[in-house]
Amino acid sequence: LVQNGNIYFTAGTDQVFAYSTEGVSVWQQTLKGKLHGAVVEANGHLLVSPYNDENALFVLTDSGAQQWAFIPEK
Repeated sequence: LVQNGNIYFTAGTDQVFAYSTEGVSVWQQTLKGKLHGAVVEANGHLLVSPYNDENALFVLTDSGAQQWAFIPEK
């Protein structure tokens, strides 16, 4: 995802990365679970979904702070 001069991505680890379009690290956030999918933006929030974890969705601010996580009932 590219927005507001930053590139947001995952790399198959438990981290979300934000880099400027000049290649400078802006922030990284460690979450629970391996993150394989693309980061998606919705209403000013960053959405990421881990693979094979109890959390189905993490919602982050554009500064990398976790706002909430969705954990489905088992």
